Amino acid sequence: MKPVSKPLTIALAVSLGLAAGFAVRAWQRPAEKADTPAQSPISSGSSASSKAPAPPPASGSVLVRKTEVDLSFSTGVTRWLVWMTAVEKATLADFPALARMGKNLPGAIRMLAARWFALSPQHLFDSCIAGEKSAGFPTDELASLLFGEWPKNDPAACIAALSKTPGLESQRYNVVNTIMKSDPELGLKTLSAWRIESYGPDMQKVIDWATKDPRHAAEVALENPAGFATELALKAIGEAWGNSDPGAALKYAAGQSGKNGNALANAVMFGWAERDLTAASKWLEAADEPTRNKLMPALMESWGRKNPADAIQWCRENASGSTQKEAIGGLIKGLASKDVDGAASLVSSMEPSPERAQAAGAFAEAIRDEEWFPTSFGIENKPMAPAALTWLNTLDPDSLKSALTMAQFDWANSDPKGFAAFLASPAGLPVAGTFAVQVAQSLCRTNPTEAMAWAGQLPGKEREPAQAATFATWRNAQPDVALQWLANLPANDPQRPLLVRETALNAINWQEARTPPETPQQIADLILRNPPAARSAIQALTLSDQNKQALLKMVK
Repeated sequence: MKPVSKPLTIALAVSLGLAAGFAVRAWQRPAEKADTPAQSPISSGSSASSKAPAPPPASGSVLVRKTEVDLSFSTGVTRWLVWMTAVEKATLADFPALARMGKNLPGAIRMLAARWFALSPQHLFDSCIAGEKSAGFPTDELASLLFGEWPKNDPAACIAALSKTPGLESQRYNVVNTIMKSDPELGLKTLSAWRIESYGPDMQKVIDWATKDPRHAAEVALENPAGFATELALKAIGEAWGNSDPGAALKYAAGQSGKNGNALANAVMFGWAERDLTAASKWLEAADEPTRNKLMPALMESWGRKNPADAIQWCRENASGSTQKEAIGGLIKGLASKDVDGAASLVSSMEPSPERAQAAGAFAEAIRDEEWFPTSFGIENKPMAPAALTWLNTLDPDSLKSALTMAQFDWANSDPKGFAAFLASPAGLPVAGTFAVQVAQSLCRTNPTEAMAWAGQLPGKEREPAQAATFATWRNAQPDVALQWLANLPANDPQRPLLVRETALNAINWQEARTPPETPQQIADLILRNPPAARSAIQALTLSDQNKQALLKMVK
């Protein structure tokens, strides 16, 4: 037998010294009983006294064939030595076959991947891509090991490989997150190049980077937009720059256009106000009007957490119109993050006004994750908290509409019956038509007829819009069932004319290129059952006279 090389001897000694017990237990196979069926030589191995091993594969290199035979004859530490020898001597062409061979051997793929990666990460990557379409290839384990090391070892090559390969979104997220922990500049550029818009990687290194050169960090973030990641990065950069020179940071940010420039400026102002409210407010008082209007909400958000009464007074003295509305909204948002009850009371105490409506919406948005409002990602069928219902009942219609606009999706999905009941109450009725579609969509998922009953019991001018929206939702989801329900309504049912008219409008709104217009037979039949409603619907359409006449002939 050929003597073992010195590097291999050292590696074996280290491996045995650290994990000999594990290797022996994992690789040792108990002696087979006489009546035990023969198992795969790769998955379990065979002792010398066992049945004759399976013949070597018909293809593959000499090393691959010899390794498979040697593994079938070996046990315990000897099998470990056989595998280590094969991995040490393998060429790149041998690795894919060895990967298939070692997928059931504990620890074998990790050792193979380490050697493979050392020789050629690109070859390992290409083999993983090819192996996805090949049965028996351990793609997931190899790819996990590859992308755990490649972005640390050679990020440029890793990025280039992924950039040329479509798909692999999850690997891109993992890679960019790893890069952000060591090179945030490259990470932000990669996020932008890959058009990743809704991912928020670790931003700790961005703070360190921005502390050393905040202007350069801001320039990179603004020049490489990446959605949510850019928002997080600019917030971190703004806070870091504001710590050292808030005046310079605000001067730079004021010269940037768009929402990202505003995000940077607001992050600087908020951080400055958190550290030194007096200095920040004095600076803003002396700023020009456009700058003051842009940054006042951020100042109010911080000030509202400390002293909301003084903040409102300052806001009323230094702002008006839409700027004052935005500023008060920021104040309520800041206060709600510290004192939910206090923020709710402050909104309730305000007189009905555009400012109050803005504040109500800001409050509802700020407490979406609190116990007051249910969330669609929380417990199913969780009702609105009593305190929240009490607060909603204190609001005027405009403020209520503003608050419910922020809460409608979560409330309708977590407790649609509770939302429907509120909209039917005296407090909710004035805005019921605005949120009927959201409630109807949720109710129709479980009980469409119950949803129609809810819409039908609304009084006054809110009833017909709610009925139309609810039936349209049902009709879009279950057209046959909904239309049959409508066809079966008694001729004197008060909701029948409205729903037939709305159905006719929907049915006749065909593509203009069709001549003559066509409608599904079932809808056409329904229209014919109520010609007056159909004619009324046709006359309401913005069509040419020729097309209107063609449609009117259908209902004569």
